[in-house]
Amino acid sequence: MNKQNNQRRQTILLAAIATIFLFGAFGSTFAQDAPKFKVGDRIKNPDHDAPATVVKIEPGWVHVKYDDIVGEYEVMMSSKLILLDANNKPVANDKAAAQNETKATDTKNNQQAAGGNNNGGLKVGDRVKVAVAGLKGDKYLQPCTITAGLKDNQYGIRCDPWKKFSYMDYTALPEWVHPWSGATAAPTLDCSFDVPAETNSKNAAASAQLFKRVIYEQMAAIEKAKLGLQFTVFQMGTLFKNVMTGKGLLKSFVPENAMFYPIKTQFTTCKEGSLDFNHRQTTKENFGCYKDRFGDWVCGADGVPEFIDQHEVPKKQQGKTK
Repeated sequence: MNKQNNQRRQTILLAAIATIFLFGAFGSTFAQDAPKFKVGDRIKNPDHDAPATVVKIEPGWVHVKYDDIVGEYEVMMSSKLILLDANNKPVANDKAAAQNETKATDTKNNQQAAGGNNNGGLKVGDRVKVAVAGLKGDKYLQPCTITAGLKDNQYGIRCDPWKKFSYMDYTALPEWVHPWSGATAAPTLDCSFDVPAETNSKNAAASAQLFKRVIYEQMAAIEKAKLGLQFTVFQMGTLFKNVMTGKGLLKSFVPENAMFYPIKTQFTTCKEGSLDFNHRQTTKENFGCYKDRFGDWVCGADGVPEFIDQHEVPKKQQGKTK
């Protein structure tokens, strides 16, 4: 029995030694194959268009900053990274070996190489310019306001309407946020919930105020939410009777012999949102108003609407919001 136990122990020990040897050999091979870089090296990641600078090194990873985007990104050391010279040209392997003998371990050097904006002093209410999605260049700087101080290496910001962007709340890395000398005040957009006041009834006489109310009620029924409506253009055209012609009724969706009132409009709606924003939209649209076969006033769309602009408007803003 003791002899069998000794043989079993020897077998287990030999297997363990073999496993250690294999892992050691694999680790040695990986270490030889993995590229070596130091902080400050210029490199090219085949998976990214622009070159980058090494700003930090960890086991198995390099942290880089690309030339075309703000922020620090992790790249696997085993990736096919290419060492570049000062002109962003690939360095030959024999020269690379000489340059890569120094390994970065100094945290201070890492931080210096990382560079970027030291914006920890910004406070809530400060007006800033923020790089859209971290992209570099003045054309990507959107005007914003700090809404939350630096926490977990991120600022809370609310950005102004800008180009094709609406108001937007999100968080941004300090590298994206730039102090704004001579900043303008945050803009405000009126988002009123006023509505046309005329009473809609079968006996009401045709008028601009009546038709405004009819259009509002139709919109509110579709939206099923608190809705404001203000007209900036409301032009009533020449009315006519919807008669039969050789090609059929002048307006196929309108009862025969009904009086048809063509109307050209531009209006702004404000729809209440469920969170911190209301939806504001400006539209150009033509309508045709008439009485349907039940005697009720109807103002149907008479063409394709044209959307001028739309914004998500903060419910709480410095300006007046009704």
